[in-house]
Amino acid sequence: MDYRKIDETHIIARLDKGEEIVETLKVIAQKEHVNLAMIQGLGAVCEIVVGVFDVTAKKYKANQFTGSFEIVSLTGTIDSMRGNYYSHFHISVGDELGHVFGGHLNRAVISATGEVIITLIKGRIDRKYSEAVGLNLLEFA
Repeated sequence: MDYRKIDETHIIARLDKGEEIVETLKVIAQKEHVNLAMIQGLGAVCEIVVGVFDVTAKKYKANQFTGSFEIVSLTGTIDSMRGNYYSHFHISVGDELGHVFGGHLNRAVISATGEVIITLIKGRIDRKYSEAVGLNLLEFA
């Protein structure tokens, strides 16, 4: 991985073959003291685990895929929960036949390269677990 902070509000990152997206972005965010940000990305992955939230059961169902996939969209937020780093990413990928699928990103391993833009936002937003929903929701206190 390599990255550069190009101005006060943007970090551009290159993720390399074998790197895991969620963990690599956490490393960058912690090194750069990112409190609040949006991310966008693209690239190629070979292993992914994505989840779909079951609102009735209040839990995620994880789906794992292995193969050759192009990232159609990688998007999400970086914020905090109880003052600690927290990320919420979604990913859509396309397979060799052009079928697209995705969900909540749990894990994805880069197969060739990944390109991510981190857009920094001034301020701080924390999350709090909601018993009613079963998720860690943004809290505007």
